[in-house]
Amino acid sequence: MLLDLRRACPKLDADRLMTDPHRPTTCKVRVMSPAHQMVRIDAESRANLTPEVEEAGRGTEQSIH
Repeated sequence: MLLDLRRACPKLDADRLMTDPHRPTTCKVRVMSPAHQMVRIDAESRANLTPEVEEAGRGTEQSIH
């Protein structure tokens, strides 16, 4: 998936993106009327990150200005 993202957006700086095979991608379902989105239902993992992912993420925090 990350390789596909890099191919689709070659200028994207993806150096800080991490993958975790134990956390699936959030699934978003939109319930629509003919003219409006009525509600969005998100199915996502609420499990804690694995220790390996926690460790890999240390030091990647960056201030946004």
